[in-house]
Formats: sequence, C-alpha cells, structure tokens
Amino acid sequence: GNCTLYGNWTGSFIANQTNTSVVSGSDIIFNSTLLSNGTYIWNVECNDSAGNTGWGGANYTVYVDSVDPVVNTLNNYGDDTWITSNSVIFGVNVTDLNIANCTLYHNESGWAPVVTNSTLTSDVSANFTPQTLSDGHYLWNVLCNDSAGNTDWFNSNYTLKIDSTSPSVTLNLPTDNGWKVDGNITFNVTGRSEEHTSELQSHSF
Repeated sequence: GNCTLYGNWTGSFIANQTNTSVVSGSDIIFNSTLLSNGTYIWNVECNDSAGNTGWGGANYTVYVDSVDPVVNTLNNYGDDTWITSNSVIFGVNVTDLNIANCTLYHNESGWAPVVTNSTLTSDVSANFTPQTLSDGHYLWNVLCNDSAGNTDWFNSNYTLKIDSTSPSVTLNLPTDNGWKVDGNITFNVTGRSEEHTSELQSHSF
C-alpha cells in the first residue's frame, strides 16, 4: 500500500507527496516540506493492495510563524521616572499577528516574572494588573511570546523610582518670634527626604 500527503500550501488542496514504504501499524514519515509563514490544512489518504482507501478523519490545521514579536514600547512610565504612588500600573505595546501573552518582569524580589497578560491585541497598548511596590528603585521590562513560541523583550530595561513620603522641613533661623536689630537676615532651613538631607539657605538684605 501507499499513503499520500495532501495540503493546500500551493494554494489548492492537492496531493503533494506519496510514501510507498508503508508498514501497517507503523508511523509514516513524509519528506520535510518548507512552508512560508501562514495557515495550512493537511490530511493523508492511504491505499491498501486491494484498492481500499482511507483518510485521516477531519483535515488538520498547521500554523507557520517564524517572525518574532516586536515590543514597541514600555508604557505608563518613561525610563528613570519618579512617582509618588506605591500602586503601579505597568503597560506595554507589542506587534505580532499571533501574539499569545506578555509577562512583566521586575527586580522587587530578584529579577523574576511577576504577572502575565494573555488578552492582548497587536499594536494596541495594554496594562498589567496593578502592582504594589514599596518605596525604592526598580528595574522592569516585558517579555512577549506569540503562539508559535517566538519571543521578544523590549530593547532595554527601564528604571522606576518610587518615593511616597513627603519631605520634612525644619525652620532653623531666624527662630519663631525672634528679634533682629537690623534687616540683614539669613534664613536657614533643613529639608529631609528619603533620598537626601540638605541645608537650604536664602538671604534677605
């Protein structure tokens, strides 16, 4: 007997190649077929020595996609951005006709995947589930996958800086309700924040 591979990769659903070395109950291998990116249907017809024929049930579909996704932008926060909220909504924009999901990575607890968005549309910006992060500096990036397993990162990690604590200001000089014998006064304050402590002075004559 023999088995013939049918497919529509030439545009029509036709016989493409035949294997005449068929052993009952054994796997049948056809020569590798180089297909362009696209969607194809295929099936196999087998014949025995008596002339009986059989098909492999319903046609199967195979998708070919050799193109990596392109992560266009990391959204909502530019690189090296300061924010004052501990609730953070990271976003992404990706191009791929067969996009499957994108995963947010950051280094809050070491560089690791944090949350995945699987409801994406090519070239449409999307957000991840809001994250709660403590004050600090964080690296973040996004890894996207398509249905064929092709992947892409954005071309560089971004840095996000969070400081939700207001600075404290201490008025040093002149003292409250203090008297001066002339109008030559130096005003002195101390400002403190999580990032730095500074002495701020101004002069009035």
